[in-house]
Amino acid sequence: MITQYHVEEGYLEELEVERKEKVYQEALFAIKSAKTEIDYRNVSRQFGSLMGYKASRALTAKYADLADRIAKKSSAETVAPAAESIAPTPEIAVPVIGSTVSFGGYDWRVLASRDSKSLIIAEDVIEQRPYSIDLVDTTWETCALRKYLNGEFLQKLSEEDQGRIAEEKIRNPHNLWYNTQGGRDTSDKIFILSLEEIDSYFGNSGDYQNQRRKKYKNGEFIADNNGWYFSNIYDVSRQVSSSDTVPFWWLRSPGLDSFGAAFVCSNGTVNVDGGLIHGPKGGVRPALWLNM
Repeated sequence: MITQYHVEEGYLEELEVERKEKVYQEALFAIKSAKTEIDYRNVSRQFGSLMGYKASRALTAKYADLADRIAKKSSAETVAPAAESIAPTPEIAVPVIGSTVSFGGYDWRVLASRDSKSLIIAEDVIEQRPYSIDLVDTTWETCALRKYLNGEFLQKLSEEDQGRIAEEKIRNPHNLWYNTQGGRDTSDKIFILSLEEIDSYFGNSGDYQNQRRKKYKNGEFIADNNGWYFSNIYDVSRQVSSSDTVPFWWLRSPGLDSFGAAFVCSNGTVNVDGGLIHGPKGGVRPALWLNM
């Protein structure tokens, strides 16, 4: 029997393959017009973001090496400026997936691009806050952290920066391992990642979708693998520089029940059954769609 879960799984896998192929083709096309160190550096980063898709690993190394050679050659040459020449407009590199951009006083990692917008996440934890003030049934729609990010935190940014942030429909699916409901979809400028997104954008291992808990006839849930978390070779990409002082950072997905929320541990493993929403202050890594 085809269930909603299987349909959602297939859709996520198809969407990720489509995204990777698009990035791969864009990188191949960019090679044709690449001339400068920045051009080849961006091409290398595009291939590097694909985590081994097709020939991306070899191409990452190839164009990173070419960019290094161009940089060394440029530094060794001294070119006298032409008299009364007009300084050229500085070249602006288009953000590519996996690269880092500065915005609003923070560094952000580019996770995806769509049309003229890029999905970015804070490169490190920017602060620690509880998911909710009180221990009550809570979803992303109703939690205090969402209210803070789209209110007080947003207002800290300049008017110009606020104007560049796109308001997006945010999906809040249920927890696939525990069937805890995620609540209604929301419309947000700033949010935090979901379990689906942390798996998809950080390696796309499929472990969240594949390592589900199974419900047996006695009503008990038995885990397929580790029981309450998933861990893989992409753990390191989910770690933050402040991991020594921040034990975990929040995801917006519900955990074991509606009194908990999922999170990423300091070592990069993803805790699917979550922690109490009003408990120790978890790290916050805001995400947003930025108009480029």
